[in-house]
Amino acid sequence: MWKRMLRTTSPRRRGVILWAHGRSATDTYCGTLKDSAHFQYCNGIKESFNLAHREGRVLTKANLKRCARRNEMLSHVKPSHLSGQDKPDHLNTPEKLMRAAREFGYEVIVAEYRANALARMVSSWEMHPRSAADTKAQFCLPRGDLVRKMDEEYFLWQRGLRAAIHERLKVIELSFENVTRGLCAAVKRTTLALESSECGGSKCACHEFESPHTKTSNRAASLAGRTSKDAAACITAALEDKPDYAWMLDLSRAEK
Repeated sequence: MWKRMLRTTSPRRRGVILWAHGRSATDTYCGTLKDSAHFQYCNGIKESFNLAHREGRVLTKANLKRCARRNEMLSHVKPSHLSGQDKPDHLNTPEKLMRAAREFGYEVIVAEYRANALARMVSSWEMHPRSAADTKAQFCLPRGDLVRKMDEEYFLWQRGLRAAIHERLKVIELSFENVTRGLCAAVKRTTLALESSECGGSKCACHEFESPHTKTSNRAASLAGRTSKDAAACITAALEDKPDYAWMLDLSRAEK
């Protein structure tokens, strides 16, 4: 009890919000930042506002403020975590989220995007056992809908990036490869944005975190092997004649 009271009454440190979709090495990045910079997760969990988790809470100003009061100053907020309710206290747009982040001391926004949106979708889908019928239904969409979904996800993420810049927050933009090929360097960019009292000198030396989620992707398998034969055919038909998206069919490629 006294430890919780101490966190509530001690001076609040500068907070970090990771603004990124899932399956983008976010677990590895956040775990490393948490261990290196001695953060506490908002609500005690990385995805503090993911309602699929028992500890997750609705993304509202009041709930973000409670985390700040407890000095729980690290959170991964996905665009999909934005509240679905249009109420005054609910953070249902990227603009409202970034405004609240500034108000409650989450002054560093790490905006990370995995350019191969198909690889991200496939990686997310294979985290749990799926039937062939469900996989086909997920990826065999009406004409143009797969590309439209990718575009909508990117534009929503980009709105968050622009909103953070507008609010004059410290923005650190990372690619998927920045994290996977240079984890400690990516984390160092973040710790340099924190107070010297918290991360000066060697106080925030990099301690790499190994996420168990890295073992849920069957990277050696083909697109059909990671989805299904029918789903792979649908995905290929949807993307192969579109140069801005066809390169994603090679799931190992990180950039166009």
